[in-house]
Amino acid sequence: MAFASWFVSLLLSLFGLMPRKQRSDGTEAMYLAAIRYKRRMLICSSLFCFLGVCMAGLTVFSKAFPTILPNQAPANFVFIKGGEFTMGSPENEVGHGPYETQHQVKVSDFYILKVG
Repeated sequence: MAFASWFVSLLLSLFGLMPRKQRSDGTEAMYLAAIRYKRRMLICSSLFCFLGVCMAGLTVFSKAFPTILPNQAPANFVFIKGGEFTMGSPENEVGHGPYETQHQVKVSDFYILKVG
């Protein structure tokens, strides 16, 4: 995948560098038009190369950090199923402060390291 994205960006860059037919309004005008044309083509080819490198990087990054499925726990890790619970202390508990209101908390699935 990385090679394919690099190859496509290379082809697009080369396509952007292909010469185009220009009008002849005079030597100075042709010179300035050629400079503008080459500047545009350099920017275009740089942009396509940059996009190709980004696509290759994303491909490599996604392979380096694959998505872990619940049935494929990493070594020494345990899968914990998420859920909902009430957090905080009730008002009649000893030592209850005014900032300790009870509220529902939802926790996503996660992995935890198994020690021992």
